[in-house]
Amino acid sequence: MKFRYGPPPAINLEINAPLALTFHSLGKMSLYGIAVGALAIVIATGGMWQLVLTQLTYTLAHQPPLVFIGSLLFTLFLHELMHLLVLPHPFFGDRNVIGVLPSVGLLYAWCGYPMSKARAILGGLAPFFILGILPLALLPFFPEVIGTLLPSVLLNILGAGADILVCYQIIRQVPAESVIQITAGDIYFGDIATP
Repeated sequence: MKFRYGPPPAINLEINAPLALTFHSLGKMSLYGIAVGALAIVIATGGMWQLVLTQLTYTLAHQPPLVFIGSLLFTLFLHELMHLLVLPHPFFGDRNVIGVLPSVGLLYAWCGYPMSKARAILGGLAPFFILGILPLALLPFFPEVIGTLLPSVLLNILGAGADILVCYQIIRQVPAESVIQITAGDIYFGDIATP
């Protein structure tokens, strides 16, 4: 795994007959992602909305701003790391990158290895479940600990909306037996190339 300042590196596709996933424009994708993330928060909190609001209000009122900002930045890094943990060659792959896009101030995770459809979906949804749903499920049992992290947990779920949309597009457009490979700007699918 490498750290990178700037966009992901250019790579050669290792799949035959590559087809790119089709997405809406980035602006629409961001808006749809926020809407999906907000819906995910409503569904994930379910009957616990009163507990969530109480803990969130308490945490925001009593947490120093620098602690909140620090935990938010750490959560962004963890979110991207969770993507890479379930993708091919998580720690030692030279084509796995956590990077920063300075033009938009955005962290990203990128894996340049070909992978199965199931693994791509698992990698896309890992932060949503590990950093979002799991802490919410533990909230009734550990309200003080999880309550402190609740703003970061909810922002993680909100941010995972775009990941959910990408996984939805993969489910909808990619045949089950296809291999997926991500380039600097697109997600391609096709058959594995043979030398």
